[in-house]
Amino acid sequence: MPLNGTAWSARVGGVALGLASAMVGGCLPSEKPGFDEPNPLRRMDAIVLASDKDADPETLARLVEQLDSQDPATRMLAIRALEKRTGQTLGYIHTDPEWKRQEAVDRWMKYLETGIDKSELVAPSGDSGAADPMES
Repeated sequence: MPLNGTAWSARVGGVALGLASAMVGGCLPSEKPGFDEPNPLRRMDAIVLASDKDADPETLARLVEQLDSQDPATRMLAIRALEKRTGQTLGYIHTDPEWKRQEAVDRWMKYLETGIDKSELVAPSGDSGAADPMES
């Protein structure tokens, strides 16, 4: 039985709306980004978000983990976030050879293990001007 103009328009409109909903639903992120995301861009989003929030020891530890990333961009964002939060790089340079980066990661691990004095942390919107002991 052929459809009249109104029924045809309604059916086509319904199909188009369903397709649009399915396409948009698959494109939008469902949760906030996290450090364990398989997608490197979502991990980088998590690093950027972490650089703008209060630095708790767990977040700092997760940022230090990212210093071991195979992706140079992830490493760069992680060290900039750590520097922003602590005022330190501890000599870490994201483009250094792996062995040299590992030495700096070990320094970061020791830094985290010895405890972090909250008074040394940089406020989320400020710049402490703290000197990096590894750069003098």
